[in-house]
Amino acid sequence: MKKVLIVSTVSRQFYLFEQVNIRVLRELGYEVHGAANFDDRSERLKEVNIIEHHIPFQRSPFSVANFKAYRELLKLVEKEKFDIIHCHAPVGGVLGRLVGMKFPNTKVIYTAHGFHFYKGASILNWLLFYPVEKILSKYTDQLIVINHEDFALANSKFKMKKLDLVSGIGVNYNKFTPVSIQKKVEKRTHLSLTDRDSVLIYVGELSKRKNQMVLIESMVDVLKKHPNTYLLLVGRGSLKSEYKEKISNLGLSEHVRLLGYRDDIAELMQISDIALSSSLQEGLPVNLMEAMGTGLPLIVSNCRGNSDLVENQVNGMIVSENTKEDWTKAICELLDAPQCLERYGQSSLEKSTMYSEETVMKEMHEIYNR
Repeated sequence: MKKVLIVSTVSRQFYLFEQVNIRVLRELGYEVHGAANFDDRSERLKEVNIIEHHIPFQRSPFSVANFKAYRELLKLVEKEKFDIIHCHAPVGGVLGRLVGMKFPNTKVIYTAHGFHFYKGASILNWLLFYPVEKILSKYTDQLIVINHEDFALANSKFKMKKLDLVSGIGVNYNKFTPVSIQKKVEKRTHLSLTDRDSVLIYVGELSKRKNQMVLIESMVDVLKKHPNTYLLLVGRGSLKSEYKEKISNLGLSEHVRLLGYRDDIAELMQISDIALSSSLQEGLPVNLMEAMGTGLPLIVSNCRGNSDLVENQVNGMIVSENTKEDWTKAICELLDAPQCLERYGQSSLEKSTMYSEETVMKEMHEIYNR
């Protein structure tokens, strides 16, 4: 039986981002193995049912422990003789390809979920990550990127054998789907919200990169004009305490809600009116693709990934400057224009088919079959 090894730094990658790839590989007759640091083990790993190999990858590329991880990964590949190595994430992507170099009969695929060097990135990021990716591209049979900026850069600067732009990870639009107004109102009661309220949602790790602080600060002025507006921040992260304190200090505890980790994202999308993303950096944000399938208009910062999904004044708005003033203006403009809310939402729904599981499965079938 043909065998494939999916390499990622941490094991949650498999159930969060690899389910479509795993399904495709099984359809093609592969035995699917996964190499990652399984210290973050979750019951959700049962969803993918892969053959697990614990490799002690560390997320920091500077950790000396990654030398041990490299040696263990090399032994695994020598033993199992995989037909394909498909690697992900910065550390998994580097070590997976360094190992793959030693096995010329093994096809090496790397999916870049957003290069760490991009327009607006720090000079340090360009100095550290760009040379590594450029060198390793020579040993990459297939490079997969998920946004247009990364595709243009790789196409002009890198030396991989094949380059493809794939439409994200594939979203299950049977789950993320619009509901009737009546259902929406019914679902809102769980959060003590009514049909008179305007609900904004942002799903993402509470981090500097996701930049929720600018949204929290903008709510002070949004509420002056639209006092029945609520912001749902869904996710956990290192900045939770800082955000909680800021929300309290601004007197926003009722209107800005930190919901933490949730397994009912689809339902939270269905009760919302607008999906937001204030990120400083993205690959191709899953939260926005899920919102599109739910029929939500989008307001996003002007960064790579966000701008791939939002056509300004068509299915949402792109905030040119990521400031609280610009965010306040954009949110209020859209709340003041119910006809735009409806039109943008319908356009989001129509565009969402480009990012469905079916679309991505077709694209990955072609790549794995080469």
